[in-house]
Amino acid sequence: MPNMGSGGGMGVIQSSAPLSPKAGSLWSDTDDNTVYRRSDDESEWQKLGRAMITVTKTDSDVSSGAIAVYTLPQDQSLNNVFVEITEAFNVGSSVSVGDAADEDGFLEGSSFKTTGLKEPTRGAYITGFKTMRSISGNTVINAYFAPEAFSAGADMTTGLVTAGSGGSMADGIVFGGNNSGVTTTLEYDGSSDSWSAGGALSTARFDTTGGASSSSNAICMGGISGTTRQTSTEEYNGTAWGSGGAIATARGAFCGAGGKVEDAFIAGGYLASGANSAVTENYNGTAWSNSGSISAATRAGSVSGSSGVTSAGMCGGGYAASNVATCQTYNATAWSITDSLSAAKYALSMCGSSSNSLATGGNTGSTVATAEIYNGSTFSATGSLTGGRYNHASAGSGAAALVCGGGYEVATNNTERFDSVGSVTAGSATFYLDVSQ
Repeated sequence: MPNMGSGGGMGVIQSSAPLSPKAGSLWSDTDDNTVYRRSDDESEWQKLGRAMITVTKTDSDVSSGAIAVYTLPQDQSLNNVFVEITEAFNVGSSVSVGDAADEDGFLEGSSFKTTGLKEPTRGAYITGFKTMRSISGNTVINAYFAPEAFSAGADMTTGLVTAGSGGSMADGIVFGGNNSGVTTTLEYDGSSDSWSAGGALSTARFDTTGGASSSSNAICMGGISGTTRQTSTEEYNGTAWGSGGAIATARGAFCGAGGKVEDAFIAGGYLASGANSAVTENYNGTAWSNSGSISAATRAGSVSGSSGVTSAGMCGGGYAASNVATCQTYNATAWSITDSLSAAKYALSMCGSSSNSLATGGNTGSTVATAEIYNGSTFSATGSLTGGRYNHASAGSGAAALVCGGGYEVATNNTERFDSVGSVTAGSATFYLDVSQ
């Protein structure tokens, strides 16, 4: 483990010295790769007599949100670090540098926020950096990108619970919901982070579901109006809802659903008898037909419609005889059990497809704020929601998603946006390390 020494100051990395430096400030001149310290009387810069170590990494070096930058030899110290990041590393709001085994050795990622890593940036030495000395063998120094993160989005104009949804973070749609059913439709424009009213559903409903490829191609099916389970389907063209083919089994609180007007599916749900359903139905744009059943009769699973069509569908979680963690993928004919969620829960939301999806929130006995990404074979934890929520809606995928509505620890009109670190595809970052004996 490294030994922590005293803190260092702050020095801007640039080819000309910073203005109004204070005593003890550090400055690295990237033109000659040397490190300077401001004298105690603040009259001059004093060369420390050591050159920075320069390491360049590319996107191919990113692994699980981290880059192994440098191996600090035993009995040497890392005094500070500067990073120059290209636009390709647009992966979130922060990046920290250090040894994951000892988080106190380095400040949190806020030190590198500067322009949020949204643009190419030349940063600064870390303020209050604690010197790391390797005293028991070599120490690998890593750059840790901020985990996939949720950030605040614009509030919905109307709060909605148990609504259907679909589309993407760039172009999403939410419809129906609340306690006895509403006809509300809201469209989301990701480029302006704004909500606007869409055409009203013909039938007020809650515990409904659906799917959409965009806000101009959406489908809503089933659900409950008052106390009546619905068989009706409605199709949306970006302006108005029109009638579609009726589902065979009236139900609400589905286990899974998704698709678009010409290619959709529903699975599981809550019947008027009080029993759960295992039935799956496929839609071809005109009529519904029965297909392979899910593994167990389940309701209140991934209640929000995914954007996965019948050949790439997914459902997960829900309530059978108790809460379940089981997830299944769908190929338009049959369901296959895949990796389980980290916890058994119901009333979660899932968006995406069987190759890339995001599962958020839910209720395990209490409402949770957890989020997990499915990569086609396994789930892995990612950044948490700002508060626990369930019976909420989502749209998008495991790379970028919109999460909104629902209730408990957040307002029913609350919106969050999700960005994934996995979007790094090209470019490089250069790290300048001030290392000494």
